[in-house]
Amino acid sequence: MVRRHTEHDPSVAQLPQLAKRCAGHSRRLRLQNLLRLLRARHRIRMNPGRRMDLPSLAATANYPPWHFIRAFRDVFGEAPLEYANRIRLEHARDLLTSSRMTMSEIADRVGYDSRGAFCRSFRNAFDMTASQVRSISQDAVEHRRQKSRRASPSMRIGCGPRARVTAFPDAIGSDFRAALPSTGALDAHLDASAGMCGGRLADADHGRWRSRSPSCRHDNRLE
Repeated sequence: MVRRHTEHDPSVAQLPQLAKRCAGHSRRLRLQNLLRLLRARHRIRMNPGRRMDLPSLAATANYPPWHFIRAFRDVFGEAPLEYANRIRLEHARDLLTSSRMTMSEIADRVGYDSRGAFCRSFRNAFDMTASQVRSISQDAVEHRRQKSRRASPSMRIGCGPRARVTAFPDAIGSDFRAALPSTGALDAHLDASAGMCGGRLADADHGRWRSRSPSCRHDNRLE
């Protein structure tokens, strides 16, 4: 699924301010021209993986190409193709930090013909290479993982290679953790259960399995 860019359309409160930058003899005509430009801008933002050509964008806004460039720049501060290229590169940056796609796959996803062309455009836009952005993102994820691992106490249930570790984050609270049974109480409960059904019991102190039959436990009680 294509991840949409997080930039939003202008709010209703911002429309009058943007409409003042549009050509028109009346307020109503300026708002109509603004909505035409917003239609083209919305199309660019919702298709970050496509290379937009100027004639099709101008047709979306119902403008001649030369008039569309001037009107778009007057309202939004950048030319239509400059805005489209920025959206593509920001989408590529999102993919670098949130996916395991290769550079070539990301370049193809955002509409570049080659990995080299994508890397040059990315470096010019962000003053960093795509590899540096990915490396920084991976380091940050690993740092958060280690920090969360240190901050979360855990309790080991059972023993051996199949022992289950249950982590309790700090958000649970000390009162809840205090109400949990200790390891010794848990072993006693498991011990009693194994004695009733004659099964095998996990010894948490020595990390080994020992077998207890009902007859042995009965003999021990007689002694």
